[in-house]
Parts: sequence; structure tokens; C-alpha cells
Amino acid sequence: MYRTQKKQNCINTHFLNLRPLVFSAIALATGVAFCYAALFHGVNLFFSLLSLIPCAVYLLFAKNKLRALLTFFLCLTFLGVGMGSFALRIQHFHDQPFIAGEYALEGQICQITQGERYTQFLLKDITVGGQAASGKINATVYADCSQAKEGMVIGFTASLTPVGSAYRFHTFHADRVIQDVKYTATCSQSPTLVRQPFNPLSTLRESIRRALFYNLSHEQASLAYALTTGNTSYIEDGLLTSVRYGGVAHLFAVSGLHIGVVYGAILLLLKKLKLKKSVCLPVALTVAFLFCGVCAFSASSLRAFFICLATAICSAVGVRTDGIEGVGFACTLLLLINPANLLSVGFQLSVAAYASIVILVPALRRPFLALLAKYPALNSPVNAFATLVSVQLGTLPILLNTFGYVSVWSIFLNPVLLPLFSLFFPVLLAAILLACIFPLAAQVLLFLPAQGLSLFASLFYVFDFSTLLITGVFLGMVAVICYYLAVLLCSGRLNIKGPATAPLVCFLSATVLFGTAFNGKLIKDDCRITQNCYYDGAYCALVQSDGQNVLLVNAEINLPRVQTFLLRQGVRLNAVAVGNTDGFNNCINSLVPLSFERLYAPVGSVVELQTKEVVLCKDFCLGGTQYVFEENGAITLTFDGVKGVFGGTGENADFALFYLEERDGLIFTVNRGILSVVR
Repeated sequence: MYRTQKKQNCINTHFLNLRPLVFSAIALATGVAFCYAALFHGVNLFFSLLSLIPCAVYLLFAKNKLRALLTFFLCLTFLGVGMGSFALRIQHFHDQPFIAGEYALEGQICQITQGERYTQFLLKDITVGGQAASGKINATVYADCSQAKEGMVIGFTASLTPVGSAYRFHTFHADRVIQDVKYTATCSQSPTLVRQPFNPLSTLRESIRRALFYNLSHEQASLAYALTTGNTSYIEDGLLTSVRYGGVAHLFAVSGLHIGVVYGAILLLLKKLKLKKSVCLPVALTVAFLFCGVCAFSASSLRAFFICLATAICSAVGVRTDGIEGVGFACTLLLLINPANLLSVGFQLSVAAYASIVILVPALRRPFLALLAKYPALNSPVNAFATLVSVQLGTLPILLNTFGYVSVWSIFLNPVLLPLFSLFFPVLLAAILLACIFPLAAQVLLFLPAQGLSLFASLFYVFDFSTLLITGVFLGMVAVICYYLAVLLCSGRLNIKGPATAPLVCFLSATVLFGTAFNGKLIKDDCRITQNCYYDGAYCALVQSDGQNVLLVNAEINLPRVQTFLLRQGVRLNAVAVGNTDGFNNCINSLVPLSFERLYAPVGSVVELQTKEVVLCKDFCLGGTQYVFEENGAITLTFDGVKGVFGGTGENADFALFYLEERDGLIFTVNRGILSVVR
């Protein structure tokens, strides 16, 4: 008892407690970040040595020099490992020896995404023209693919295109690098079955899909399949968008909540059977790992599994942990497996959410300690409140920067839906498992879960959750760093005594506000045109002038990407203008879910759009900007004497939008007849 108390007193005297796993994760992440900056932003790697300054200061003033020296070399080693592993990963990804052209392709299906007029396959173990190729292919087939199942090896002739650089359109495509997708392919004929090797996890995933879609309505089945596998491609776009606006889309990303429920339920069941801990932990971990396999070993499920693994190891050896070591352990393993995980939004959100719970919940509980001592029954509500606030604070900058909005509704929906989900999810999994084993009784077994899924869908169909969104705020890198430093200071995890905390928090908060304003959100221009690429050969541009917002499009839009683009700008559309392109009808149909008042199209176009006002014209004026539909399909826009062109080369204009594809995110401004270009 005396030794424990002495150790605790010693720990509390340090400014920052030494946690090797956390330090290794931070060093790995720093190495990856500096290598990314060097490869894609021209930052000199010399600046990476600046990250060693805090370690050197710690080494200089530490009482235990040997321990401090080991910490320094640990950080230095993992910094180098992070740099080297990321550089090798990018080099491997950029090794794309096949040029664009027609090839005979073969590959094993590891994921199927079903669209309205197409089917998309993610293929592994690929051969191109009879030669084995590394990486994977994202193949889009515009034909009947109803017979294709996960695990099948299919063959077809398609137009193959290397994806090129991992950094395109002003964006690092982390998901492509993580999945190692080196090529895209398009085909208009149904693929042929080459063979169907046995894969137990793919077979189980296909059995789940068949049991759901054969026995439930499409809406119910798509929701159940997304909850159990993380695949949201079957959910109708309007419903999925409403769920996102409600701030509960994380229910469809199989992560800590899902894996934790599975792991905890199995552990509780085995303990009820009075089995030994040496049996309970391995069995629960095995089931959790198999569930990750059902989710195709997605990064989010593996993150949650590694945290469960760290917790289990600590429990097995009798070490008490506050959870921070679990975060460090999981992050270290995931970054060693694939350093590109650091640049994945899913990874960032998961780490931010879990770390904020571990760090902030004790601080948020502190004001209620006296009340909890008097009324112990309030423990659960207070914990739920503290957890919810912690997650919101931890993920706020990432959500704003990535998706362009934060849902206020999530504050009200999550406290209700998360406890219900914790009770519903084990029942759903058990019903699906039994339905796979006893297919004749599947409809009976799935009846009650189906009613719950219908109620969930009805909630998001009836209510409009787009009414309470925080939009139009973008935090730069400096502002994000200062934000998290301020949160860390307020948490009390840093042992800073005296009156120094308040001035530091105020300074950091002011820096966050200044950094947000510096990113251009508080600057008003007479006319502002912002470009946005969302896939090869297609793009849109937002024109803002005198309070009117007009979206220019030239092809079928990628709805989630365009919605995110608009939310990041913090605008609501007044109108959409569509040039006369080859895919005009598909483009018009893809615009239906967008919220806008009026659609402008060239004279002679056939537009069947009942829910919007349609204006066919040669030109129109809105917000002081004159728009003209050209015969070649381009749209010219003129404001205050400055002329631009959308969908053309700009030979007779002052500027052209998307003349170079790498200019995604470029912003043109016209103020008093002067054209400016900013990023």
C-alpha cells in the first residue's frame, strides 16, 4: 500500500507521465506526417528534427536520466520507422506498370457496391492481360451482375486506368492507399465466373446478405446489413443523408461501439457460465476478431479490436489501466500495419473520440462528485452526459474540416439512440445468425429486429435534421493543434499548477478563432467562384455573388461529395445551371436530392423535373452575374466586366475553371472589376 501511494505521488509530480505506447504512437504519427508533408507539399525533412526538441528538453531536465534517454531513443526510432514505412507504402502504391487501355482482367471479389445503373466490384489477386499484378482494381460494370457474389473469381474485358498519384485534386486519397487500389476499370458486359474458391468469411458475409435481403424489405435489409458489416451502399441516398444530418451515421461504421458490444456480450455470457478468465478472454477476443472479418477487416473494426486486445492483456496480467495505453497500443499497431491510416478520416475520428472519452470524462465528472456521492443512481446519466460531450469536443474540428458541418441534433439523438442500440445490436446479431442457420424460420426470427429498423427509418424520414447544422467553418492546421492543446489543458491531464492555465487557454482559444477567420470564412467578396472536382472528368463550381448562390455542373454529380462541398462553404443553393453535356439526363436525375429553388438549362433541353422550377433559356442573370449557355456545352459567367468560362478552355475569357485538373479547390474572386486567385 505504501509503495503504491509513493508511486502515485511520484507520478503526480511530473508535468507529463511517461507512457511508452503513447509516445511510440505519437512518434510514429509524427514521422508519417512529416514524410507526407515532404512528399506532397515540398516541406524539407529537416523540420522533422524539430519534433525532437520536446524530447531533448525532457532529457535535459529529467531526474531519471537513463529512463529519459531510453524515451528519447524510443521516439527517435519510431519517428524514423514512421517516415520510412510511409515512404515505402507510397512507393509501392505508385508502382502501376500497366498503362490505360483495354485488357482481359481477372480478380476475386472482396466487396460489392450496388448502384442504380451499375455494380462496383473491389477485386484482389488480380491478373491483367494474363499477367499477375499487385494491388487491387475498383471495377464498375454497367450490366447485369446479379449472379456475382463475394469471394468469386470473375473475368471480363474492360477499359483499365491507373489511378495515378495518391495525391490528386488537392486531396490525399487515403482510402485508396490503405486498400491498395491501383487501378480503376469500366465494363459494359456482364463478367463471367472463373471459379469460386472457398473463403469462410466471404461465405458468411454472403449468407448474411442473402438472409436479410431475401426475408426483409429492401429498406430494412439495407439498414441491417450496414449495421452488421459497415457496407452502406444499399441504403437509399435520402435516408443515409438524413442519418448523417442527425449526427448518428457512426452507427453504420463498425467500430468501437459494435466491437465493444460483441466483445462485452460474449464476455458477460461466458462469465455467467462461470468459466475461468483464461478461457473467457481468448474466446471473446476470437469472436470479436471473426466479427472484424465479417466486416472485411475494416480499419475502424480493427482499431476497436486492438483496444479490446490491449484491455484484455492488461486484465490478464493484472495491470490497471485508465485507457490511454489502449489508445497508444491500438494506434501503434495500426500505423505499423499501414502508416496511411493516419491520413484516414475514419482513423482520426475514432482516435479523437476514444482519446477524448479517456481524457475528458474524469474532468467532466469532477463537478458532480459531491452529488454522485449523495445520489449514486445518477452515475449512469452523468457518465452518459460526460461521454457524449467528450466525443463532441474531440471530433468537432475533424467533422468541420472534413464534412463541412456538425449536427446539433446529435446532442439530442445520441443519448437516446446509443443505449437503445447497445440493447438492440446483440438481438439483431443473434437473429441474423439464427436466420443463417435456420433459413426456413428466417422471417419469424427477423420479425422483431425488422420492426425496430422500420421505426429507425421512419424517424429520419419524418423529421428534417438538416435544420440544425453548424456549417461554413473551416479550421486550419494551426487552429486544430491549438484547439486540442486547449482541450488538453482544460482536462487537467497536464500537471500545470498555479495561474498559468487560464492565460494559456485564452491564448490558444484566441488563436483558434483567428485561425478560423484567417481561412477566409469571415471575408466577403463581391463575387467568389470556388471549384470542386469529385471524380475524373466531372466537376462543379459554386458562384457566390450579392447573396445569390449558383452551382454550375457539367456531368452526373457525386451527391455526398457535392453536399459536403456545399456544407463546407456554409451556403444554401438558390439555383443550379447545367451545361448541355452528353450525360445531360443522368446529370439532371442526380440533382434531385439537392436542395435548390430553380434549375437553369439551355433552350431545347428536355428536363423532367417535377419538384423544381425549370427555366430553359439562352442566358440569365442572378446576383449581378450574367450566365450564358454556349453551343459547345460551356457556360460563361460575367461579373463587373470580368468574364470566366466553365467547361471550356477560356480562349476568349479572363479565366477558365478547371483548365488544369490539379487546381481543385481554387477560388477566384472579383472585387471592383479586379480578378484575384486564392487557394
